[in-house]
Amino acid sequence: MHLRGIGQKVRFKPMINIADQEVEMVSIRVAEKLGWQGMQFSQNGRLVGSPPGQKRLTAVPSYALDIKAAWEIIDLLTKRQVRISIVNEAIRGDIRNYVVEIGNPENPLAKASHRTIQVAVCLAFLKMPELRTSGDRNAL
Repeated sequence: MHLRGIGQKVRFKPMINIADQEVEMVSIRVAEKLGWQGMQFSQNGRLVGSPPGQKRLTAVPSYALDIKAAWEIIDLLTKRQVRISIVNEAIRGDIRNYVVEIGNPENPLAKASHRTIQVAVCLAFLKMPELRTSGDRNAL
């Protein structure tokens, strides 16, 4: 498979197939990396925890299922001046794949692909090295 950039071809690994039950674990790992604390499942089966810098329990966003929650990751990275590229490509027929690349295109910090944009964003985010800013409660 190839991505076509401006005048160049870039090879990448094909889409990662993860089972639907694994998607929930991706969301949990993203929440942990974002700084959520004390995560647990409530009696009604919802994942709850304390958001970064807070003590109160609240519902943890389902980053890998909810596009609005996944976009919070994109917003956080762009506020830190981290470049993000999202490409939607046809694999064959009506099968599409999202490729998310974080960082400099010549030497990306992370890259992932999946059939849904939310999971692709989460997988790329999880591959990123830690980004720390002193005194920032939302530091990665």
